[in-house]
Amino acid sequence: MKKDQVWKKIFAVLLIVSLLALAGCGNGGEAVDEDGSTDVEETINIIVSHNHPEDSPEHIGMAAFKDLVEEKTDGRVHVDIYTNLSLGSMREQAEATQGGTIQITQQPTAVLSTFVSAYELVDFPFLWPDADTAFEVLDGKVGAEISAAAEKEGFVNLGWMLAGFKKFTADKPIRTAADLKGMQIRVMPAPLLNAQMEAWDAKPTPIEFGELYNALQQRVVNGQENPIKTIYLSRYFEVQDYLTLSDHGLLAYAIVANKDWFEALPEDIQAAIREATLESCVIEREALAAVENEMLEEMEEYGMEIITPTPEAIAEFRELVLPVHEEFADRVGRSLLETTYAEIEAATK
Repeated sequence: MKKDQVWKKIFAVLLIVSLLALAGCGNGGEAVDEDGSTDVEETINIIVSHNHPEDSPEHIGMAAFKDLVEEKTDGRVHVDIYTNLSLGSMREQAEATQGGTIQITQQPTAVLSTFVSAYELVDFPFLWPDADTAFEVLDGKVGAEISAAAEKEGFVNLGWMLAGFKKFTADKPIRTAADLKGMQIRVMPAPLLNAQMEAWDAKPTPIEFGELYNALQQRVVNGQENPIKTIYLSRYFEVQDYLTLSDHGLLAYAIVANKDWFEALPEDIQAAIREATLESCVIEREALAAVENEMLEEMEEYGMEIITPTPEAIAEFRELVLPVHEEFADRVGRSLLETTYAEIEAATK
């Protein structure tokens, strides 16, 4: 599918999302009493930040969140969304949310794991068999345990969005784990991701997301890991020749709020925000599913070589990196990890 067709599909989803708000959004202005007097109800303004362009599934989801919150609260709440790292690096946005300057942010679990170690669970390599299983588990008691840990550090975990399963891109082919030996691979700054790359004898190199395109172009690093959507929208296919469909880990985003701010809101506003988050997460996941295959096709048409590892190669990737689970079990909470294994097994029977 050509590029203009991909954009049409994305814009169609955006149009549907925008229509959600038309029927019920109020202006949060004046309420008129029977005697003709007015009570001015103060509008609650929410700053929401994320790292993505406006044509991304993640922004489609957050745009839906804005529309749904404003609709469900009859305009008593107004949401301003700041995209594309405009409020700072991923870590800076998380810090600002923890401190209350930003009310809500959408961040990768790897970034949040530097504040709340339980988030590292989501990034365990070869943990999740598929996205549906991951979100069934994360939307249940495993997610509730992570949320409880987050609240101790000043965050309220509102929901989960999906970026997809991670693939490698590189300036040389990666067909087996042995091909990673000695390669400098960019990772988000998180201990687990460093350990994962070291298990494959690669050299993990933390680089901020906003600097990654230039780092790849200038060969500061040989490659990186990200889902198809991120590779496509960030145009890494322009500066990397090979994409390996390794699916070695899930990249998920948590939507988190500042705890003190959130708990000070009226209960009906809290409920509306929680409901809007759950609904917008479904919209984001559907938006991603609608375009991912077409994005992959366009990158291949551009000239990127798509490598599908053999089952034997995937088994080797998995075998080499599974010891990372044990290495980080106590950091995330051994009981949490065991519960996750059990929940995944139950969900896939």
